[in-house]
Amino acid sequence: MGSALLHGCSTATKETPYTVSTQPEPATQTEQSADSKPTEPNNSGIRAEHKPIPFEQVLKEEEQKKTQQKVYLGKSGKPKVPPALKQPETTPKAEPKKEEIAVKPDVVVKAPKPTPTTPDVSAEPVQFSIEELPITIADNWILKTDLSQCSLHSQTQTLDDGAGKTPITLILSATNWLLKTKSDIDLSYKNTGIDLDTGEHFDLETVVKDTNLEFTKQKEAMIAAFKQASTATFSIGFWPTWPVTEPRTFTISVSHFASAHQAWQSCNQMLTAR
Repeated sequence: MGSALLHGCSTATKETPYTVSTQPEPATQTEQSADSKPTEPNNSGIRAEHKPIPFEQVLKEEEQKKTQQKVYLGKSGKPKVPPALKQPETTPKAEPKKEEIAVKPDVVVKAPKPTPTTPDVSAEPVQFSIEELPITIADNWILKTDLSQCSLHSQTQTLDDGAGKTPITLILSATNWLLKTKSDIDLSYKNTGIDLDTGEHFDLETVVKDTNLEFTKQKEAMIAAFKQASTATFSIGFWPTWPVTEPRTFTISVSHFASAHQAWQSCNQMLTAR
């Protein structure tokens, strides 16, 4: 029986020989963590054309990027951006000042005043003597005297008062302006008075002897206004136009009044000096 067992063992050994594996046992998780060196990748199964980038090169590139992004200190000790990361300096555009962009108001250019067609003789005083009176000044005014005082008259014109023609004359004396007519004047009419071409307006004042209008309160104001005007338009109501309808209107020229007024003052001075 013993020989049989030995024969069986011998047969088994011949049919299935025992082999010892030389493969190393896989390392446990503890052993892998102890070894900090990474295992190089096995590239035996990858084609040459798809060769991956070595792990060391990847680490090197990552390290270079981090280095470029770091801010380092210069000699002065202040943070400084590496030259490769510096941006070109740009000068900020200065904003325009408010006064420079303010809208300028439109400049209104006044048109020059037209040269009057009739020459103004106010710059040259009128030369005359008392014995030469009456004299006409610039075809608009007549200087007269009664040897007690001098008066300045406008050229006489006629007006239809509703019943006929009546003469109209404006007279400047030492005491007042007098509008002399030969028709009865009615102050109850509306829209009456004196209107100058400069825009000045004067109300009618007092009726004297039924046919004349006297201006005493506004005498000096009318003198100053006439020196700046060319025409004066009178609107007056007359009794012959009864029943009341509308006032009668007429216009006289007052141009060259400044020169005529100066002659009138000189005339009164001559009478006073006698």
